[in-house]
Amino acid sequence: MNVDIWWRWWAFAAIAHVLGAPTADGWSGRGLANAVVGWVAILVVVRPDLRPARVALAIAVVASALAEAPLIGNHWWLAAVVSLAALAARPLADDEGFARRFAPTARVILLVFYSFAAVAKLNTGFLDPVESCARFFANQALDFWRLPLVPGDGTVAPLLPYPALLIELAVPVLLVVPRTRRFGVWLAIAFHLVLTLDLRQHFYDFTLVLVPLFALFAPPSLLTAIDRSLPRLDLGRGRPWMVAVAVQVAAFHLPVFGPAESGARTVAIRVAWVLWLVLLALIARGMVKAWRAGADRPADAGDDGSPDAGASDRPHPVRLRPTSLVGAGIAVVALVNGLAPYLEVKTATGFNMYANLVTADGETNHLVIRRTAGLRDAQGSTVEIVEADDQGLAAYAESGFALPVANLRDYLADHPDVSVSYRLDGAVVRHTPESPGPLAPEPLGWFEERLVLFRAVPLADPPACQNVWLPAR
Repeated sequence: MNVDIWWRWWAFAAIAHVLGAPTADGWSGRGLANAVVGWVAILVVVRPDLRPARVALAIAVVASALAEAPLIGNHWWLAAVVSLAALAARPLADDEGFARRFAPTARVILLVFYSFAAVAKLNTGFLDPVESCARFFANQALDFWRLPLVPGDGTVAPLLPYPALLIELAVPVLLVVPRTRRFGVWLAIAFHLVLTLDLRQHFYDFTLVLVPLFALFAPPSLLTAIDRSLPRLDLGRGRPWMVAVAVQVAAFHLPVFGPAESGARTVAIRVAWVLWLVLLALIARGMVKAWRAGADRPADAGDDGSPDAGASDRPHPVRLRPTSLVGAGIAVVALVNGLAPYLEVKTATGFNMYANLVTADGETNHLVIRRTAGLRDAQGSTVEIVEADDQGLAAYAESGFALPVANLRDYLADHPDVSVSYRLDGAVVRHTPESPGPLAPEPLGWFEERLVLFRAVPLADPPACQNVWLPAR
């Protein structure tokens, strides 16, 4: 593991995240947190050898995840847990020791994350030719590129979910088995690069979180070869580039550039897409060069990067056992998070994204896991929004999703002037500020909202693809 290069790519992932989700919500909260992540990441890109900057980046990522929650993507949840593992591995110490402590834990976290994300797709909704998220995102990308869409009643739609499902199920196995590991790394990176061609949704932040994690299963020379494909932007020791990207980060997250829909932000978003397409091409070029040169399979002795002259024909050694109790504990946290939807502890950020998975009130549409444990009863009572004078709640009247009672009560507590009609236990109830219904406004607690939140529950069978966060979650 080349520690400097790994941190550089972790910083690229952080920058991609802050450029992928504009907020402009002020000088406190997630806007400022993400701006700080971006600025620190720029420093790490230019000077990845600065260990205090590495520590600052890891802390900033964790703080940003807490600030963003509950409206946080699974990729950033993953980034926060990996950053915790990096902090636990003592990044201020020598690089060799850091790599030895960090790499095994990070690998296990990735395997847990990816395995749960793949297994979640083993359900009737994802395999449905009409409602599958596979068809939804394929058509989203095809529509952007003005290509013919995949009709739900055609011959392609029933087949479309299977390539994604089979690749995602195969990747963890390929990464674990020594003889298939090299192919697994290549397949995983190539697959996620292709997914980012859907330019209507910013998957590039997800992909750039995964690239340095997949690279931990390959010899250090693979990520080095990809890194060398980048132009050396060292003019003035990188200061002009630091200033340019710092302004770009501020344009996404700070109010000095106006509201989120302002012209300045529109330009910033388009610049981010252009930068990503250039970076995608450079990553692909680096991978092709590495493949042709065989640079991704030189002799290597493991996480410290020391050479083994007689090992060129042997699989790259990869350690999967955390070296400390703290590292093992962080990996267990990732495991519990993946199990959470099936335990009904939470459904938000449970490594079940874009999977059409339903786990509610003891029932599930999963093909293997037929029942949930039902440890919490928050999804036992839901409400269907009929109409509302609030745009956020009105979205649920047409979305095909019901809200857990706790979510509606939390939303009403945050929006005391809202009037809404909802269906509860078969009866339509009217709630107004002057005449509240039976569900009194009550905010969720800090811990419940950020760490154990339930998302909206699909009403239809098969369920529609839940591709965005709606206002009441």
